[in-house]
Amino acid sequence: GPQGRGKTYLALALARELAERQYSVLALKSIDMLSYVRRSTWHPENGTEVLGLLKQVDLLVIDDIGTEKITDWKLETLYAIIDYRYERKRKATVFTSNLTGKEMTARLGGPITSRICGGLQVAVSGKDWRIA
Repeated sequence: GPQGRGKTYLALALARELAERQYSVLALKSIDMLSYVRRSTWHPENGTEVLGLLKQVDLLVIDDIGTEKITDWKLETLYAIIDYRYERKRKATVFTSNLTGKEMTARLGGPITSRICGGLQVAVSGKDWRIA
């Protein structure tokens, strides 16, 4: 949905609930997640740890996916994380985005968008609560 509708708030509420039930949870903005992965490649001893955490945590919340400046490296990295969680481990992943499915496909490509939009979708509408 559009900005200011409470998508992040709802995703974090879910994350808090699962964390209270002793599930491992990680929530971060897409742009920050990719930054952590990139920085970890400068320190190989941490690289597998960062990717391992992103791939293995019970619930991963990726906030504002599609806002990052797209590069081949970012697309490959997003695909590797999302595909691993979706295809191999069936780990729960929540995505928030301002993009429609068509906009996401144009920005991130079909394979990533298919994995993101292949599950339950919740449209969040209403007034921009930041302005209201």
